[in-house]
Amino acid sequence: MKKYPAYILTLTVTIALALSLSGCKNEASRAKEYVEEGDAILAEAAVTGDELTSKVESLLTNMGAQLSRGERPDAGNFNENLEVIHGLFDELDSKYEEAKSSYGKTESLKGLDDYKDYARTRMAQIVVAEDMLQDIRFHLDKLKFDISDPGFSATALAEEASEFGEKVERKASEVTELMNRAETIKRSIGL
Repeated sequence: MKKYPAYILTLTVTIALALSLSGCKNEASRAKEYVEEGDAILAEAAVTGDELTSKVESLLTNMGAQLSRGERPDAGNFNENLEVIHGLFDELDSKYEEAKSSYGKTESLKGLDDYKDYARTRMAQIVVAEDMLQDIRFHLDKLKFDISDPGFSATALAEEASEFGEKVERKASEVTELMNRAETIKRSIGL
């Protein structure tokens, strides 16, 4: 009779230990799932970002060509293209929010600091990218009004464009730095 209580106690401790260890694995697998989900959304966002970049470059190239020929930019064409671009901004904003939400889920997990560091780095990257996109959106909206203004000045526009370009380059550099840091962390945790 004495053997049964010892056996039950041993079995109970073994089961409890197994469950606690599987709980750790479960936390790690959930962290990996959240991070991979965020990465997949960021990959989708990159496709949208490439399309957005192409549309913005095309819009500004056409405007630059008109200005170099001494023509006033075509406000109607600019506005039509800007509507499409705004749709892409909105789509990208939505994807960034989804990705931040996925990465943010790692914060509720116990331990797993490497996954959390990766997720935080990706979220920081997204915040800087969102800020840069807001600047671009603001600049394009300002251009919309500038080219419609009767007092339009190509010289003033060129000065603003130069300053704006430098600002965007600084933020793009920061995004790249955060991306590189995230990739280093990702490799170190074997994702």
